Amino acid sequence: MEWLVMEVLNFQCFLPTIYNFLWFYLKAAKADADVEKRAKYLAVLALSDHEQLRYWPSTVAAGVVIMASMDSNQHGPYHQVIEVKNTA
Repeated sequence: MEWLVMEVLNFQCFLPTIYNFLWFYLKAAKADADVEKRAKYLAVLALSDHEQLRYWPSTVAAGVVIMASMDSNQHGPYHQVIEVKNTA
């Protein structure tokens, strides 16, 4: 997904981060305010973890939204995130 964004913008942009993809997956999951708050918190933790740099930002963002949904006991929405991630 990152390569598609970069190609469309002709590589005239900044490097994408987790936050650039987070809104996309939150929208796909139809997340409420609680899930959004948890996802943003987990994204901050992921950004501060050096080990997360080996994963694509879109993958980390999808994982963050799935974890936030499961932590909020909203197991339905994360299926949409997986579906969107697999088609992107």
